[in-house]
This record gives sequence, C-alpha cells and structure tokens, in this order.
Amino acid sequence: MVNKMPIYLTLRLLTTVLCIVVLLYPFNQFYWHYGWEINIPYADLFIMFAGFMTLILIIKDVFKKSLFSIPKQLFINLIPLLFLILAGALSLTNIWSEQMMASIKYWWRFVAFYYIFYFLLVQFLVNNEKRFWVMSWCMYVVGIFLSIMGLVSFVWPEIPQALHITAPLSWFGLFPYGSSHNLLAEALVSIILFSWLLVYRYQSKEYSKWLYFGLASMIGIALLTFSRTGWLVLFIELFILGIIYYKQKARLFIRKYWWTGLIVLVILFIYLVTFGQTYFVTSSNDARIAMISKSWQLFIDHPIIGNGVGTWQEIVGKDIYYVYEFGQPLEQHGVLWKLMAEQGVFGVLVWFSMMLYFIVVLLKNYMRFDKNNHWRWGALIAVLVVVGQFIFQLLDTGYYSAKMWLPLGLAFALMYISQNHLNSQEIK
Repeated sequence: MVNKMPIYLTLRLLTTVLCIVVLLYPFNQFYWHYGWEINIPYADLFIMFAGFMTLILIIKDVFKKSLFSIPKQLFINLIPLLFLILAGALSLTNIWSEQMMASIKYWWRFVAFYYIFYFLLVQFLVNNEKRFWVMSWCMYVVGIFLSIMGLVSFVWPEIPQALHITAPLSWFGLFPYGSSHNLLAEALVSIILFSWLLVYRYQSKEYSKWLYFGLASMIGIALLTFSRTGWLVLFIELFILGIIYYKQKARLFIRKYWWTGLIVLVILFIYLVTFGQTYFVTSSNDARIAMISKSWQLFIDHPIIGNGVGTWQEIVGKDIYYVYEFGQPLEQHGVLWKLMAEQGVFGVLVWFSMMLYFIVVLLKNYMRFDKNNHWRWGALIAVLVVVGQFIFQLLDTGYYSAKMWLPLGLAFALMYISQNHLNSQEIK
C-alpha cells in the first residue's frame, strides 16, 4: 500500500495535467516568455510535463503493474511520423543556408513535436474510460468558454466588420487565441462532436437539458463565425451523424423539418448578397487566389521534394508585389498548397496517405459494432473527428497545431476504449 500510494498520486497528477492541457490547447498564442528568444504556449509546457511524468513511470516499470496498456495500433501510428520526418528532411536539401536553422526548428517544433506529444502521447495516456470522460468534460467546458467569448464578440465586436460575427476576444490587449473567426470554428467543429457524445451518455440525467443547451450554443456560435470552412465541416459532421443516428426515422424527420433546409438556403442567400460581397470577404478571396498562384510557382521550381519545410511565409514575405497588395502573409489557406510549395509531391502524398489511413482504421473499427451496441456512437464520433479535421485542413492550415492533433489523439483513445466494449450494450 505504501508503494502504491506514490504511483496513485502520480496518476492523479497526470490526469490533472492532461485536463489543463485540454483546457488550454486552443489558446496556442498564450505564451510563457523567457528572455527575448523563448516563448512557449502554456499548453505545450504542460504537455511536456506530462511527457516527463510518463517517462518517469515507464522507467519505474509501470507496465508490469498494468497502469498503462499499449495498443498495437499506437506502435503502427509511429510509421506516419517517420514519413513526416523524412519528407521534411528531404525538403531541407533545397533550403538556402541562411534559412536552414529556422527550417530545422520549424521541422522539429511543428511537424514532430505536435505529432509526438498531442497525438501519440494523448492516445497513450487516455487509456481508460474514466480518464476519457474527464477529458470530454474538459472539452465541453472549453466549448462553453469559447461560445461565451464568441457571443460577447458578436454583441460587442472588437474588430469592426460589415456584419457582426463571432470571433476570439483579446485579453488585456493580447489575442491568446488569435483574432481570426476561422480559428474559433476550427476548434469548435471537434469540440462539438465530443460534447455530443457526452450529452448522449448523460441524456437520462435531470441536468441533461443544460448539456443540450450548451451543445446547441456551441453549434450556434460556430455558425455565427461565418467561417465558410467551418460551415462546410460542421454540416458534413452533423449530416453524417444525423443520418446514422436517425436512420429509422430519416423520412419522417425530413417531412417534419423540411422547413429547416429552406431557412438554411435563405441564410446562405443573405450571406452571399451581403457579407459575401463585402471587401472583407472579396479581399480574402483575392488573397487566397494570389497565395495559390504563388504556391504553384514554388511547386514548379521544386516539384518533388519542395522548397523546404517552413519556408512558405518567408519566401512569400519577400515578394514585394504580394506584400504591397495584401500585406505580410500569415499562412497559406489549405494544406495542399502549403505542402506543394514546401515539401513537393512527396510531402503531399505522405500527408494525404496518413490522414486517409487514419480514417480507414477508425472506420473499420466502427463497422465492427452491432447496431444495438451503444459504444458504436463513440466509434462513430472518432471517425467524424478525423474526417472533420481532414476536410478543415484542406481549406485551412492548422495541421501543424494542437487544434488538430489533440482531437485526433482523443479520437484514437476513444477507438481503443470502444474496442473493449464490442460485446457491451451501454456507455458507462
């Protein structure tokens, strides 16, 4: 008992640290500063601390005490990381010497670090139902907080727009979440799915109506971001979930709520003739077209292995014509165009193969469940989380951030947990 107590406390501390990581992961511009050169997002500090604690437990032969189980799939998921590192390494051969150190730092910091800590480590540590539901509650809390922030920004916008939209707010003059409405939508499209599963689990509880209200608020705020990518992803996720969940009543549902489709069409029409015609939107469209054109030019220069990982912003930032017209580039909109410019055909094939492989693995897991098994909804949510992030990154560039990799890590953790309940009938 004396020997077990320190391990028990360590595991409790580890769960607490993971909770903090989940609560902070969307705020990737909330930095800890040290001197002039070092700035690290607080979520990264805590996830590194969790990794350090895990290493200590491994050294103490924790596996012999069955505190952690290592699914075979987790070892297989190391293979895409090797290919990601290889694609980045090959692209470094085309980098000029002045950019080399910055690109190597980008290669480790954004390509390898997020995959190892937010994807592999998270699916390794969230290894039981209790810990998963704790993380789900944390995701729900983050979703509520983001919804409140979005609602405040909608009523009292900090950045004037043609129409009021929901967007991140500043804290004491800083934007720890960033300032783009797309960033809000990017996190919510995954949080909404985990929150739905939480609502499904507690639907018989007296307080479930408040959980439903919170979930509806997240969906409403996501729609009010007016993020076209967010709209597309959220529609696909909820459409697939709705069709499968209400399969037996699909026709009745359509007949009863056909008017909701009409409302959506009216809203889209209003968007196109109002907000969609504003300078804010049209200039964004022009900038995206210019970015795509520039990426294509860079791709033509080095089509096989690209111009170097992490170099896109640096190269485009030195294009005086682009900067004069649109200002300094923040990031390419769309993983395809960024990878084409930075890592060529090889990088594109690696990334798309990896994501499609993840989807196939999770989909096969879902297909194993009987229709009466309630855990199939957990397996389905795992699939939709990855599908949603895959589609989002086709039109955006969060694939080197915790906003994509942490939900993917939780999705695989959910898959491992669901596999233990292939013969179970209810989610506990």
